[in-house]
Amino acid sequence: MLYYNDNKEIVDGCEIIKNKVEEEEKINRINLLPSTSLAYDYYNNFLKSLKTYLYRRNLKISLKKINEKKIKIVIPKNCSASMKDFADLIYKKLNCKNYSFNFGEKRISIKYNNEKLKKKSELEIIDVPLILEASFWAVETKLEKSYVGDTALLNAVKEKEKENFINTLTNFIKNDALLNPILEIISY
Repeated sequence: MLYYNDNKEIVDGCEIIKNKVEEEEKINRINLLPSTSLAYDYYNNFLKSLKTYLYRRNLKISLKKINEKKIKIVIPKNCSASMKDFADLIYKKLNCKNYSFNFGEKRISIKYNNEKLKKKSELEIIDVPLILEASFWAVETKLEKSYVGDTALLNAVKEKEKENFINTLTNFIKNDALLNPILEIISY
């Protein structure tokens, strides 16, 4: 049971509850999350093509025969940073090199951990799904982002988008017999 000293405390308490309800309504008003379709697109147009390429060929990169293949998808913990800046930081930190190949009519470019390739003949592909930034953009457009900075509401919705992207992608991957054993999604 709650006790209040005066009517002002009751009004203030009601205002806090009202604001929280309105905030939750805004977070949940995007019912069909953009991240769901973006995760679907990322899986079908990039990961499945990459998987097919990796398993069809006796790969050699930098004249090294590949003994083991791994894919790491790196997602930022903080949703307010630029995905491009985050990707550049990750690729630099992990000493990634670029490798491109033709797959049907499209050209696919990947980043790989050069140290692991040199030392262990392990192809560790590192990818930061820049497509996730489109989901953040959709949220910013819908919620009319302030140019002073991100609000707590905007950050909460972006976090929801990020988690939904990860969950959707995880569901696709766990049902993929070839990707599941070699792919890991990590937050950094």
